[in-house]
Amino acid sequence: MVRYQIVLGVLGAITPLAASLPNGLGATPAMGYSSWNDCGSMRNNGPNGWCWDTEAHIQNVTEYFISSGLAKLGYVHINIDEGWLKGRDNRTGKMVEDFEKFPSGMKAMGDWIKKHDTYAGSGEKMHYGLYSCRGTVQCGRNNNYSAVGSYGHETADVDWMVAAGADYLKIDSCGATNYSHAGSFSQYAKYRDALNATGKKVWFSLCGWHHWYSPPDPSIGYTGGASLGNSWRIAGDGKTWPDLTQCMNTQAAVASFNGPGGWSDPDLLVGPEVYVGGQTDEQARAQFTMWSLFPANLLISQNVLAWSPYALETYSNEELVAINQDPLGSPAKRIVGGDLEFPCDGDGGGGGQIAEVHAAPCNSSNVWGRKLSGGNFALGFVNNAGSAAKITCDGNCFDALNISSSVVALKVRDLWAHADVATLTRPFTFTATVNGSGFAAAYKLAPSSL
Repeated sequence: MVRYQIVLGVLGAITPLAASLPNGLGATPAMGYSSWNDCGSMRNNGPNGWCWDTEAHIQNVTEYFISSGLAKLGYVHINIDEGWLKGRDNRTGKMVEDFEKFPSGMKAMGDWIKKHDTYAGSGEKMHYGLYSCRGTVQCGRNNNYSAVGSYGHETADVDWMVAAGADYLKIDSCGATNYSHAGSFSQYAKYRDALNATGKKVWFSLCGWHHWYSPPDPSIGYTGGASLGNSWRIAGDGKTWPDLTQCMNTQAAVASFNGPGGWSDPDLLVGPEVYVGGQTDEQARAQFTMWSLFPANLLISQNVLAWSPYALETYSNEELVAINQDPLGSPAKRIVGGDLEFPCDGDGGGGGQIAEVHAAPCNSSNVWGRKLSGGNFALGFVNNAGSAAKITCDGNCFDALNISSSVVALKVRDLWAHADVATLTRPFTFTATVNGSGFAAAYKLAPSSL
């Protein structure tokens, strides 16, 4: 179980770590698509599979995001993850794309994506992302794919990808030559500095898999995640609901270090039907609910062309997207419950009946809370028990939200029912009935007059 601690580096103060990424991006988390769990490098599904012609698939995905209305909601990043790089030119050392997967090349791919409006008449264009690794090799190393990393070519590779049109760069950590606390920061700083030198506004997403990218560490001159990137991975890949449960636990430990300009990244929205997945539809919806509340990047990594109506409804929840993109940028904090477990028999043996969650045999439930702009608040409830449960935000829970004493009533809106469900008066308390086995509910609280 991941628990937060500051790990002291073994190196002295490192001047580059005191720098920053002044690109003006990341006022709110990024939204869009990542090809990793859809058409990533290791997922060779044969000539009859949807990813065999990767370029055409990415074009179809882009058009779907526009035609479905997802881009209008803010899902504007089309990020091509590992698998596009073939190798390096033997003479120049420059990146060479895989023309079998992308016959037009990566610049043409980016030009094609970025010529599209997010919706008709918007005047806003779609965005394009590319990927590499800070190590000597990339993550996929099997019969289907292998490629070199960017170690020793940091500036040249950043320049190449930005010249290809990338306005989002994800740099992974596979094959790294240094996984220490300070060493990792120092290596990622090379990409940050190279991006700064381009003069372009490029979202920098570093994928280092550790919670310790979030907090400052004065002992090595590190001022926190936002000094390196616009988002930083805090855990390993979330392939199943137990994995994503641990991602939530890690998010709880580092949430206070988030804010406009830089966000911890608890992983992609993996959905129920991916090569590496093992979630139910309800768990996929729970992930989206909590990632919206945190807030964290909403990057859909699934074959959206095969979606069910339920999936489209999940990721098209305009009210939850608004919570994720709330301009105040105040991070949610876990205010009831400890680190979640899954599977969890914390339902009191209710046999499918609704159970009151108090002294569960394991940690099955959480309540998260967050301040929003306009004097509003959001609450999220998670239930990992085996059956439905009543989970309460009591007086102490509401006190943690620091609601002004001048607020005498709160209107409660269910963000999945899209309906006002209650008006609370002081002393505030609210109980949500939440389905089990990885389910989440979310509510918006607005000050109201009696």
